[in-house]
Amino acid sequence: MNLVEAAAGTGKTWTITALYLRLLLEHDLSVANILVVTYTRAATSELRQR
Repeated sequence: MNLVEAAAGTGKTWTITALYLRLLLEHDLSVANILVVTYTRAATSELRQR
């Protein structure tokens, strides 16, 4: 499990996106095996766009 917790503007979304891609590509996990939780719908929307 990885927890990304930091102040606004510190690159959390970038970090989560990079971690997600690494899990898919390097660890051969499927999308169904990865859970990403955000605090707001806006953050969820931004992650989906990336």
